Amino acid sequence: MIKINKVYADAFIQAYVEYALEDVLYPKIVNLLNKVPLDEQAKARGVFTKDYLRGLLIAPPALFETKIEELFALFPMLAERYCYAYLLRESDLVFDALNLDIQSPAGKDTFDLAVNKAITELRILTTRYTLCLTPHILEQLESGLARHKKKRYLCRLENAKRGHSQVTDADKERFPTWIQVFKDCFDYEAVSERFGMAITGQLALTVCPYCALEEIQTYSAISVRPDLDHFFPKTRFPFLAISLFNLIPAGSICNQKHKRNSSMLGHMNPYIDSLEGASVFRVGFVPDGNEAQTLTFDVVPQNDPFKDKNIELFKIKGLYNGNENLRAWYLATYKLREFLKGQGVELSTVNFNSPLHAAVLDLGRPITKVSAQKFKVEAINDLFEQALQVVSQPEN
Repeated sequence: MIKINKVYADAFIQAYVEYALEDVLYPKIVNLLNKVPLDEQAKARGVFTKDYLRGLLIAPPALFETKIEELFALFPMLAERYCYAYLLRESDLVFDALNLDIQSPAGKDTFDLAVNKAITELRILTTRYTLCLTPHILEQLESGLARHKKKRYLCRLENAKRGHSQVTDADKERFPTWIQVFKDCFDYEAVSERFGMAITGQLALTVCPYCALEEIQTYSAISVRPDLDHFFPKTRFPFLAISLFNLIPAGSICNQKHKRNSSMLGHMNPYIDSLEGASVFRVGFVPDGNEAQTLTFDVVPQNDPFKDKNIELFKIKGLYNGNENLRAWYLATYKLREFLKGQGVELSTVNFNSPLHAAVLDLGRPITKVSAQKFKVEAINDLFEQALQVVSQPEN
């Protein structure tokens, strides 16, 4: 919901790249390239040069999906191992496999058609790319395996296409060593240990950018910082694990409970866009003296798939509707409105920047430092017939 506008200092970027590239990434990549099979080695050496890796470390957020497409096209096994959903994105693998009947004669016929459909789709992939896991699944579906066992493979393919696949230990053993250890080159633990505090400090966020509600804080004096979320998760896109602009301070609810391992392809990135200028919230209640029981907060659809996906993924409606402090704030602000209205005050003239009402709404700091500023601005505009705007984060 919030746009991150802060710009890293040039000296910080230089120090980050020097350590991440020279001390962490490049030495491991050099070692990795020696493990790449000869038929792929020339291509790998041509791609993973020091200049390319430097560009990856400081790539702007708008180029991340291009980088993903680029590397997965060059090395489809990386997609198959780390983000199978990406490899399957154009395959027609929707069967409602879990509910397919394999007992009745008619159900068996329908099931066999689904298996044949999957075989056709997987053959297209194995013809187009050199893969490891997909040929194994294809072999099982083409075999005389019992239907209930083939059903597991169909369920697995369907889940993988939805982005819910889990790579088993047996699966991992099917991949070449270099694919397996590729993720270890991009050592997030080492980089975050050295620069994590500096990243959260420089970005100066005290509110989660995904929900604009949960408070996050960097306490430099006691070495405590918020989570650094990988917008594109490192488990799916390991080559972005230490890309500076893929690291976003976030609240634990959004990061660990809601976003988790979602690929985030096709979602709104807080470095690129936000909901700051949109109409987002709608409040409803019955003004009968029992407002606390009937009060509801709703979220307005944005008719933009990037933004609406974020609203759904981060459960914005549920977060705001269930926040007791925010509900109490709204009810108190509504009572203030009714009181002032009863005193004959013209609501549109109430100055929320004045000392008298500044405690109701903090507009002295940017939205990145004030929890629920967006919601509160919209609520006050509605209740007091005003045209206030959120305060965007300055670049410096």
